[in-house]
Amino acid sequence: MDKFRCRNNNNCLVISTTRKRCKRCRLTKCFKVGMRKEWILTEEEKRSKRKKIERNRLIKQQERLVNYQRQQQNKNLMYSNTQRNISSSSITK
Repeated sequence: MDKFRCRNNNNCLVISTTRKRCKRCRLTKCFKVGMRKEWILTEEEKRSKRKKIERNRLIKQQERLVNYQRQQQNKNLMYSNTQRNISSSSITK
């Protein structure tokens, strides 16, 4: 808590649009509504969490790409089968 300083005599309005302006008043408000000090992440925990989020984001992107490629393959197969059926039906006539 001593790490942060308030320029407004510890009297800042902390709402969704102004919450990033004063870390001290925001943290004070959090503690007043029941947040515990041990819930604050260390720098190492923050880095680890960011890496995990990035890993998960990459995995999801890869899954979307694979799904898209499968859909394209299925469309191509359906088109190919349709063309083959049209060709074979015109030959038998």
